[in-house]
Amino acid sequence: MPNNEKSWVKLPEGRLSFPKLFEPAPGFNGGEPKYETEVLIPKSSPLNELKSRFAAIVMEKFPDETKRPVFQLPIKDGDSLNQARVAAGKDPRPELEGMNVVKARSKQKPPVIDLQNRPITSAEDAKGGFWAQVVVSPFYYSHVGGGLSMGLDAVQITRKDTPFGSAFDLEDAFGPVQNQADGMDPELEGMFA
Repeated sequence: MPNNEKSWVKLPEGRLSFPKLFEPAPGFNGGEPKYETEVLIPKSSPLNELKSRFAAIVMEKFPDETKRPVFQLPIKDGDSLNQARVAAGKDPRPELEGMNVVKARSKQKPPVIDLQNRPITSAEDAKGGFWAQVVVSPFYYSHVGGGLSMGLDAVQITRKDTPFGSAFDLEDAFGPVQNQADGMDPELEGMFA
């Protein structure tokens, strides 16, 4: 990488999904636990800076075009992911519609801040579904055949939104608390001590 290029990229604003920003997620196949999040970025937001950074990494690592492998960018199409879910007999994830999906991980706990750059210390203030700007460091890895990925550097929560998975209506499920004996059929009431 040329000295004048930064190694990190600030992603366009997106919604956090499955954020593990305060406690690391268990490692894959017993591997080291990592902090991580998916970021769902509207397809209307260009990812040119991220794609350019990945292109620069590949060109630097493989300067000979004739020997340069073709890599899949670690940017997934949310609509295609939903189609694959339906084809596999799973329910689609509505939050993926019209979104690009990127995932970033880190061994180190990333700083999480609010719009005034104050630290956020509670997962309650950085839930899946909240909007954020995420800073990532794109990189090439050589193990398991090689590929492209992103390190998770920092998260700034930009606005709260309905948390993902909050469709359960507690009022509908429980309603007001009432005496369980109220309204019980008198014939059935005698069955219980």
